[in-house]
Amino acid sequence: MSWTRGELKNRAKLTLKTFYWKMVLVALILSFVTGGGGTGISGSGTRSSGKAVKNSVFGDGADTLPKISMGVAMAVLMIVLVVMVIALMIRIFLLNVLTVGCRGFFSQSMTGDPDLGTLGNGFTRNYWKCVKTCFLRDLFVGLWSLLFFFPGLVKSYEYRMVPYLLAEHPEMDSSEVLAQSKAMMNGNKWDAFLLDVSFIGWTLLGALTAGLVYIFWAGPYIYATDAALYHRLSGLDAYGNGGYGPGGYSQGTYGNGGYDQGGYGQGAYGNGGYDQGGYSQGTYGNGGYDQGGYSQGTYGNGGYDQGDHDQTDNTNSGYDQDYFSDN
Repeated sequence: MSWTRGELKNRAKLTLKTFYWKMVLVALILSFVTGGGGTGISGSGTRSSGKAVKNSVFGDGADTLPKISMGVAMAVLMIVLVVMVIALMIRIFLLNVLTVGCRGFFSQSMTGDPDLGTLGNGFTRNYWKCVKTCFLRDLFVGLWSLLFFFPGLVKSYEYRMVPYLLAEHPEMDSSEVLAQSKAMMNGNKWDAFLLDVSFIGWTLLGALTAGLVYIFWAGPYIYATDAALYHRLSGLDAYGNGGYGPGGYSQGTYGNGGYDQGGYGQGAYGNGGYDQGGYSQGTYGNGGYDQGGYSQGTYGNGGYDQGDHDQTDNTNSGYDQDYFSDN
């Protein structure tokens, strides 16, 4: 499925301008959920101050300090481990599921007005499947990262579409979601990487403006572009030289000049033929029209059934005038 960065970005800009404030809000939530930022706490001190504390607290008992230090180190280690476990549980059972809802929101924005209630779909529709699938994704990416940075990066791109698939297809099991994401990204990982690289300028500008540009434009823009990529690879959008269908779905085949006004093509239309009621149950000659939707006879060229009661064969230009014939 071919695509270009330009068409994806144009699609994202159009959607962002249409649903701006909703997308800003959800992008802010998604940035918080997936940001993974941490703060480092560093302490400072001098040897003289450390020696003063040692002498004032422990006196000259130098052998006591290693025992106390070991106890403090073990306590700190246990606290760190507990915090890490809690953070991991929050990610597995809360943040990953919320990410699915946020990605589903951006996917929904590609075809219509997105609903903020979509954010909670992961918790209400297929919660345990979201938990399991995202855990397996993170596990596989982590294991591949142990080999080297590059294999882990490739694996992360391979599973890029997992949140969208979970949001759009709650009926799929975990193995199907992972396999489908892998198939969609096959041959597209490098192009997706270049797509991400193209946003470096916006990210730097966001950093230079204390995050304001990122919050109010770059973040929603990036997430919308990624959703456009999902729609392109999944075939939900029908493109014609960069164009998008109003709803993103092509469900019928039309002849030259033929129009299906109900969205569902149930027949074959000739040149200039129109089916305005969605029910075509007869065969029409050139220029023939069925105005009531129900044809009960066969008509020659130019023949019309105006009352839906003609039960005989008519010749050219013959009309049934509601039983005014003596025969």
